[in-house]
Amino acid sequence: MELPAAPLPARLVCARLGGEPFGPPLRLVVALDVSLSSLRALPAAAPGLDAFAVWLGGELRDDDELAVVDFAETARVRLEPAPIGRPFALPAPLGPELGHTASTLDALTGPVGALCAVDRDTVLVVLSTGELTGLPDHNSGGDTDHLALIGLRAVRMPAFHRSGLGRVPGWDPPHGPAPRVYDGRDAEDVALALGVSLAALTGRPLVVR
Repeated sequence: MELPAAPLPARLVCARLGGEPFGPPLRLVVALDVSLSSLRALPAAAPGLDAFAVWLGGELRDDDELAVVDFAETARVRLEPAPIGRPFALPAPLGPELGHTASTLDALTGPVGALCAVDRDTVLVVLSTGELTGLPDHNSGGDTDHLALIGLRAVRMPAFHRSGLGRVPGWDPPHGPAPRVYDGRDAEDVALALGVSLAALTGRPLVVR
């Protein structure tokens, strides 16, 4: 009989990754949607990402890495891959030069593809309302899912209350729906969304400290 999943902690600072790290070094790429619609719906995305980056220090191996890409109509790397074991600070989010009115996952193909490395397990978490183009088209066999073709092992996209979406249409396995819906106005909830996504990507449970 399958046991019920353990309840999630209310805050990421009250949680840790269970189990032991395994496999090749991890390169975690977080892509933040900085379009105006996403910034209005997810005002806590940037501070939530900052809190998550601080929490990471005690949870991953020293040679695991974090990178951050901001995107809208175009994309740019904000934080080049930084080893978790060394001090680093996240630069401020990039501004309107990436585009105002629309967001597309296709913008991530070049910048994120350049971050994929053969000696690392590269995974991606997308912070967005989900109101963007370039989502996987499973009706066509996934041919438009460019992100799966550039060297990423897996992609996660948490769902947020402010987006009005309980899940992202068409975002089916292997990009499976988020285990819960988060509040994009609450930095602690955004950080928790990132922690839960990381747990799923690493195969390590998120447990209460």
